[in-house]
Amino acid sequence: MLEACGGCLCWRLRPARSSAARQRATRSWSSTKLDAYDWYPTWPDVPDAENRECNCDSSTYGGLPIAIPRAPSTASLTVIQARKPQTILQAPSEANNYTLIVEVTDVGFSGSSWVIIDIDVVAN
Repeated sequence: MLEACGGCLCWRLRPARSSAARQRATRSWSSTKLDAYDWYPTWPDVPDAENRECNCDSSTYGGLPIAIPRAPSTASLTVIQARKPQTILQAPSEANNYTLIVEVTDVGFSGSSWVIIDIDVVAN
């Protein structure tokens, strides 16, 4: 899952998805692209370097050029390229401290593939 709050962003990996997602996110030729910026998150390597079943978070990227508004907002997601639907799990609201959570997944397919999405959050 990709989580954004304010001007910060991090990956949250959950059991059964951790290893594959971490491998895709940390290969030397792969990054999380934020417009023109390549972000290479770091991981806690717990219980080992594969982070299998880690239930862990990546390092936090704190340089989002446009922060998630601390106001009632509408979030939308446009899939540019993916082998399966991607989903907004949580839209920012006062009840969740204006935190956006997006499920970014490629589970169920063999081999790796890019997932390219455009996320927009607009204050109402």
